[in-house]
Amino acid sequence: MDSIYTGTRTKDNSLLAINEVINGCDKCVLRTRKGHGYGNPKAKVLLLGQNTGIKIQGDNKELVPFGLHDPDPTGKGKSADVLREILWDIDLRPGDYYVTNSMKCQVKSPEQYMLDNCLMWLHNELNNLREIMLIIAVGKIAAKVVDAEIGRLGFWTYENLQHSNKYFVTQVSHPAFVLYPGGITRDKYREQWKFVSAIVDRLDSEPTQKLLGRSGSD
Repeated sequence: MDSIYTGTRTKDNSLLAINEVINGCDKCVLRTRKGHGYGNPKAKVLLLGQNTGIKIQGDNKELVPFGLHDPDPTGKGKSADVLREILWDIDLRPGDYYVTNSMKCQVKSPEQYMLDNCLMWLHNELNNLREIMLIIAVGKIAAKVVDAEIGRLGFWTYENLQHSNKYFVTQVSHPAFVLYPGGITRDKYREQWKFVSAIVDRLDSEPTQKLLGRSGSD
């Protein structure tokens, strides 16, 4: 896996330019501060969040999904800390992924047209993340966007993507469900991520059909 990504960006970084354009988006009624993608632009893995977990980072006020660029915990009991702990357990480090949200504005229950409006930003990001092979949808909203399921590996295709129109996709629960009464246990959550980890380890070494659990004749 790649070395730890420091978060340094240059002024001509295309992903930074996308974030600047997102700041001025007014395609729907939402007018909240926008969440920005962050991470290694050469990573093979994309963590796709929902529309929450935006963290304001010091004087930079950089809005990043789950605050995963911040090495300091936000406090025990927070979903970001659950996710950070799990990623560490499965040896997925900040240099190994890019993270973004399916919704760029904060809204508890986005309507379908809001998700549709934000989809163009995900397309723009993916067109500049040339190495992405696997999209991990964190939560049901993100899973809906890329048609992913927990415990299954599938494909997401979209004809408007310029560079590539096919990605492996899978889903894990949102880490908040580990904290909610009646949610899932940490052990169950780790099982979901162990499935993901096994996929990451095999991305470069096995053909598509075998990864999907199919024979070559399917």
